[in-house]
Amino acid sequence: MTRAMLALLLAFALTALAGAVDAPLSAGTVQFVTRNGNQLMLDGHAYHFTGMNIYNANSDGWCWYDMRSGNALDDALNAIGRGKGAMRAWFFQPLATTSGQRDWSAFDHTISVSAAHGDRVIVTLTDQWGECGIGEDGGISYYKTKEWYANGYKSADPAMLTSYRDWVAEVVTRYKDSPTVLMWQLINDAEVKESEGAGCLPGTESRDVLTAWASDVSGLIKSLDSNHLVSLGTIGGGQCGAQYTEYQDIHAISTIDVCEYHDYSPNSPMPGDQWNGLQFRIDQCNALNKPLFVGEVGIKPSDVGGTLQDRANALKAKLDAQLPTGIDGFVAWAWSNLGSTAVNFDVGPSDAVLDVLDTFNLDTDGDGFSTGLEDLAGTDPLDACPDNVVDDAWPADINNDTFSDISDIVFLTGNFGAAVPPAPARYNVAPDPPDGFVDITDISKLAGLFGQRCTP
Repeated sequence: MTRAMLALLLAFALTALAGAVDAPLSAGTVQFVTRNGNQLMLDGHAYHFTGMNIYNANSDGWCWYDMRSGNALDDALNAIGRGKGAMRAWFFQPLATTSGQRDWSAFDHTISVSAAHGDRVIVTLTDQWGECGIGEDGGISYYKTKEWYANGYKSADPAMLTSYRDWVAEVVTRYKDSPTVLMWQLINDAEVKESEGAGCLPGTESRDVLTAWASDVSGLIKSLDSNHLVSLGTIGGGQCGAQYTEYQDIHAISTIDVCEYHDYSPNSPMPGDQWNGLQFRIDQCNALNKPLFVGEVGIKPSDVGGTLQDRANALKAKLDAQLPTGIDGFVAWAWSNLGSTAVNFDVGPSDAVLDVLDTFNLDTDGDGFSTGLEDLAGTDPLDACPDNVVDDAWPADINNDTFSDISDIVFLTGNFGAAVPPAPARYNVAPDPPDGFVDITDISKLAGLFGQRCTP
């Protein structure tokens, strides 16, 4: 680009600045995460997230260390840092019960702190293995059997105030208007057997029992809450009730919006086989026109070389393999304020994994703009070039004609000096992460790409 052209662009900018009116920085209207077919959406644009499982966010010390009050959760989210839009946490009934009375203080605290950080929460409502893996009365683990899925979920569980079904109604009613809730998840690690040590039920019985249960509970949620998405809560690796084609059957339920998979294969970027592997699950959910997220990704450093950087490299290999397939979310297991070690899954402060999960460090489509920026700008982070004039793909090509030129820059000059919002986020393409203003950094970014063309 010639100096004369650059001078012309700067003249445009200065002219616009002279007529600009100072606008206060506004957070705008916080939106709910929705879906359009197999794509998660936020504020009318494609939405992708990374994050951490902070399963003990509501714990009083019984479900690992205490985070239900004070600064522990705030410290965790500060340490986790930018570019991770979500966390997944246990919202189990015992964690909202104190001295035999309902106590929402921990949940309110988690929602409030997450909102202050701009993070959203995947709310998991119970666990296959017993709430926090042990009995609520400190005794045996209450593994959820076929009988629980068929009838027991409608009766009060031992040492709890109400049935699981009524518990779901309580939580959903309390937080149905909170956009900080990313989605409801019915259970963690669903499977249907007679007992923990038993095999699957005969024929399709495991699937049929799981389908009836999930239909009832997800239908209950939808009857109470029209704002939020619902995930069933599956490992995806061939568990009873969700083996092979059964996985697609249970996710075909009309009131289940989102598919889930768990990945604990340290050395396999795309884990699993042709019957129960991640690629097959992606294909199944695409056939249902529903999005899929990886709700747990766990790697022990000792399994991939021994160092925290080795684990970060293995996690990056997974992101590089999985995100281009259309995965909408990727949540690592699991956060610990106590720090990382080489022999378990815990990720603590300053762990190299946190840089890998930063969406502003990812450029999934290789177009020179990060996945985090593209999500904010409303362009497709999996598409480097528009196919038509309504296909927002390359942030530098605002009018979607496959060229970055003066016709794109004039959109910026017309909004020069404005905050985002009210100016469209589509015009805030620099710096990366964006700064919330349309200004000379945005114009300079496009000027540096002036005359370049992409190929659909």
